[in-house]
Amino acid sequence: MLAREGSFGRPQLDRLNRLQIALLRQSRTGAGGTTIPLMQSMTCIASGLGWTG
Repeated sequence: MLAREGSFGRPQLDRLNRLQIALLRQSRTGAGGTTIPLMQSMTCIASGLGWTG
């Protein structure tokens, strides 16, 4: 049952995950302006997974 629930909406979360990885890489190289988009991606993925508490 959990596997079925986890697959719902997965393509959108996969795209957000790839975006988050790119933002993390940019942040680690010292690129400015990545903090807010990175935090927004974390919030979005948490909401998509239902872990906002």
